[in-house]
This record gives sequence, C-alpha cells and structure tokens, in this order.
Amino acid sequence: LKEASKIDPTHEHAGHLHAAWLAVAQRCRFAGVGVDFALDASNCKLRLALVPSQGRSTQEIVEQVEAAIATTLATLQADATASEEERGRLAGLRAFIAKWQASTLRVDETIEEVVLIEGPVADLCMLIPLL
Repeated sequence: LKEASKIDPTHEHAGHLHAAWLAVAQRCRFAGVGVDFALDASNCKLRLALVPSQGRSTQEIVEQVEAAIATTLATLQADATASEEERGRLAGLRAFIAKWQASTLRVDETIEEVVLIEGPVADLCMLIPLL
C-alpha cells in the first residue's frame, strides 16, 4: 500500500475501474484479506479490513469503497453487442459485487477503527475483478 501512493490515479493506462480501487488503496496503510469458504464451493465470503492512513478517516474510506463498488458495477454492464454467454458472465459478477458492503468496526486502542468490505464471491478471481 505504501507504493500505491506513488501511482498517479489519472494515468492514461489506469482506466476508471483501476483508478477507483487505487483511490481506496492510496488512503490506507494496511489491508487484511480473509475468505470464508463454505462446503459448497460456489459460496464463499470476502472479508477485507482496511486501516486508514494517518490523517484519513474511516468514513472517507467507506465513501471511496462505495464509489469503487459502484464503478465496478458500472464497468460490468453488459454491452448489447456482447455474446449471450458474456452477458450472463457479467450479470453473475454484478450479482455478487452488488452484495458487497462497506462498514466500520472498532478494533482496539492500537488500530482503533477499520473499514470492512464484506460480501460473497463465486471464486477467488472475483476479489477485485478486472484489475
């Protein structure tokens, strides 16, 4: 995450989706990722904890995450010219990501509060799609 602050989010090659998630990373100093697996391989849950950088609030991070989720959903809109299979795949991705939620959680005196992103994923390649 320290290196994320060195990347210009407006760089031509970034694209809207990359820039949206980069804006989240640039405001955090630490991230923890957990995935809960169920016996049913089609049902796992993502848990991502983000610790804001010095001078950043958890509410600011929540707003950035919500914007990044919205950008991801917009990016996954099916093109009318796409094949039926591709439209179905994008609809499936959207259905999972639309259930992602950002919230805050008080941890302890050291970390204080973190931002949680929680939601279902079909498989690990969907944690941050298209990046």
